[in-house]
Amino acid sequence: MASDELNRLAAEIVAEAPCSLEMPAGTGKTELLAACATMVAQQGERSLILTHTNAGVDAIRKRLKRFGVLPKMVRVETITSWAFTLSRSYPSIAKTTVPEVPDWSASMSYVQGATLVAKTEAIRRVHAISFGFLFVDEYQDCTLDQHQLVAEISKAGPRTVVLGDRLQAIFGFDPNRPLINWDAHVTPTYRPKKLPSVPHRWRRHNSALGQWLLDIRPLLVDGGTFDFSSHHVKGLQWKQFDSNSAVRTVNNAAYALSITTESVVLLDKWASDVAKHANRLGGSY
Repeated sequence: MASDELNRLAAEIVAEAPCSLEMPAGTGKTELLAACATMVAQQGERSLILTHTNAGVDAIRKRLKRFGVLPKMVRVETITSWAFTLSRSYPSIAKTTVPEVPDWSASMSYVQGATLVAKTEAIRRVHAISFGFLFVDEYQDCTLDQHQLVAEISKAGPRTVVLGDRLQAIFGFDPNRPLINWDAHVTPTYRPKKLPSVPHRWRRHNSALGQWLLDIRPLLVDGGTFDFSSHHVKGLQWKQFDSNSAVRTVNNAAYALSITTESVVLLDKWASDVAKHANRLGGSY
């Protein structure tokens, strides 16, 4: 994304917070988040940035460093680590016992406790004084408990921007911890900010495939289906096979790709089939 365009979009988002950004994979979400935090820092305000994984925290910190944001102007944590900090600091308010070393299997209790802490007037003042903006990345993976915690922090005054993509939710496997619904929980509270979707990740590799992924997105969001065999785009091939030729067909396709200069990943449904591929391809992919 060109720097002028990036700065323009960041300025709009910072000015319009609270808001939500739903951005498909590969369209520059992390870059835009870093640009927003940079602009906030240039205005003399601090940001609290929350996400879900340590890998996400590391990626954001590296991007902020590249943008030249001073560490004192931003705090980047996972949602559960911030919840642990709040619950650990005020255990009586959190109504939970919090060990010195976190037990992440008890993360739900940390989040619920932190929500109680964040509701108090004293902690709202702390959040208000400490941070001018709150950014939450990968919001599609928030449980309802985490969503409630973010809502309570938002009430303290930090202008809030949540970013994510409903099609990238990866943690919705526990029926006891339901994920948020983007339309029901996000957009009523954080007004959607519409942005152009540009396949930046694919620009130097296969822009046609990147654009195709964006073009089929409305079908997937609406729960529709499509026939792979009817689509033709560079980088996508459909091969029909029966149960007797499945492994051989996949191996041949993977091996053909492995002789190029590109990296290749092979995915299959069952672990046993993956093992067969690995054995027959001999590490050539």
